[in-house]
Amino acid sequence: MKKQISFKTGITKIAQLLDGIGQMVLMAVMLLVVLNIVMRTLFDKPITGVYDLVSLFMVIVIALALANCAAEKGHIAVEFLVERFPAGIQRFIDIIMNIASFIFIGLFTYNVGVYAYAAAVAGDESFTLKIPHYPFIYLVCIGYL
Repeated sequence: MKKQISFKTGITKIAQLLDGIGQMVLMAVMLLVVLNIVMRTLFDKPITGVYDLVSLFMVIVIALALANCAAEKGHIAVEFLVERFPAGIQRFIDIIMNIASFIFIGLFTYNVGVYAYAAAVAGDESFTLKIPHYPFIYLVCIGYL
């Protein structure tokens, strides 16, 4: 018998994978910063473009951690008022809030995608290493999606 994976389980697995990648990138950022300090202190030769790399890598860390945070309900929820209402009203408020959140996140993701495309067309890039910004902006879209 073939085991079926539910939509929620699939999304959770993808969110955990993205979070794991984000964790590895965060480790790389820490190693890069330490290596830069060592190079600067011992050899008076800092690594060129560390500021650019750390900034862009932190975008990756945050963007990829967003999905797992949402999947684990790690965000802040205001429930102290709503939990005092009857169960039916709580469900209604929950449905309305979920629909509003879905619309907001959908519009946000779309507009960030449009911005990423505009950055690609304009040729936005980091100052020192000239790394294009648009792939990192698209990662924010993926994290929100």
